[in-house]
Amino acid sequence: MAMVQTLSQTLPASLDYKQIIETVRAKIGNVVRAAKLYIFIVEEAGDSSRGTSFEGGEGGDPVSKEIDLRQYPIVQDCMRKRSPVIQRDVTSKLFSAAAQEEAQGFSFPMSTAVPIMFRNELHGVILLGFNEADRVLSSREIQFCQIVAFSTAIALSNAKKYEELQIAAKRRQLIAEQLAEANRLKSEFLANTTHELRTPIAAVVGYGDLLIQEVFGPLTDQQKNTMERLTQNARGMLGLVEDILDFSKLEKGEASLFVKQQEVGALLDELRKDLAPLESGKPLKVKYEIGEGVPSIKTDWGKLKRILLGLLNNAVKFTEKGEVKLSVLSAGHGEISFIVSDTGIGIPSEQIPLIFEKFRQLDGSTNRRYGGTGLGLTITKNLVDLLGGKIEVESEVGKGSTFKVTIPVASGEKPERAISDGVP
Repeated sequence: MAMVQTLSQTLPASLDYKQIIETVRAKIGNVVRAAKLYIFIVEEAGDSSRGTSFEGGEGGDPVSKEIDLRQYPIVQDCMRKRSPVIQRDVTSKLFSAAAQEEAQGFSFPMSTAVPIMFRNELHGVILLGFNEADRVLSSREIQFCQIVAFSTAIALSNAKKYEELQIAAKRRQLIAEQLAEANRLKSEFLANTTHELRTPIAAVVGYGDLLIQEVFGPLTDQQKNTMERLTQNARGMLGLVEDILDFSKLEKGEASLFVKQQEVGALLDELRKDLAPLESGKPLKVKYEIGEGVPSIKTDWGKLKRILLGLLNNAVKFTEKGEVKLSVLSAGHGEISFIVSDTGIGIPSEQIPLIFEKFRQLDGSTNRRYGGTGLGLTITKNLVDLLGGKIEVESEVGKGSTFKVTIPVASGEKPERAISDGVP
């Protein structure tokens, strides 16, 4: 009884075929003393033709080979009856002509076959071969073999599932590696291509501006309007190229900080100049306000400008009437907040968690009204993270959106809020 209890606990816990076979051989060998022990495992449930045999005797490792189960009559008989089968004089004569080579050595005066079953599913057969012609197993020995077979069935079922999981895990790992390599090549291609595009596009913008300023001579009104449209579209294309380059750098972790101390007012003056061309085509102007007690801050001003310019561009682009406003407020605890609010089209609540995903746009159709790569907010979020800050969004469809960027007044230092809140 103790052996049976130990077997029922240890055998199903094994996930290795070799260990299962060795355990079965050892346990049965201690009780029934068979000269030969074979375990035939069905390759697939319900298929009684293909399988694997494990042969073991006293000492040595079990030998496995793929076989045609139909060539073993006693195994087929046991599988068909799904109950123990006793057969005398097992010799090569019982095998078909095609299986004579396999039958060599498969010969003994007495044999007993026990089905390996679990939950009415046949997993294989345990075959015991005896050299004594009068060796007949007692009912207790057969019962013991059935218990071993049942535990073996559980172990084989678990081992098969584990093997399938391992194969699936390796397949997923391979796919992940292939996707990572494809992503790396894609990023490298984008970075190289956009880098090559940036210089000629920048040249178009630069020479366009010079022509508009009539550096090379006077222009007619029609010529000036044409050049303004040309440079405006070239700037838009340059912005797309810059987006892809910035995203590529951030994705590869190549972005670094260039920190200096400065007043916020100087940044707002730069934003006014940069947004002027976009505002010219809209019936509104961006409003700027700085709250009381806003200190000078130590940060990467280029990246902060990139963040705010991206948010303000979106706000102006998606707002046809009303207002767009940038408010700068002291957030306390060593932090400062930049709040961009608009009265534009707004964002559906179910879309808000998705807007920072790369290449994500609210309207993804080719005929969408608003352009862009879908990288703007992804870059914004990554830059905010790089500055040690956070970005929050509130929006309502038809009423507008508010983006709040909060960063430390000194980038690279933990704000007091994080310490007082117990955040490491």
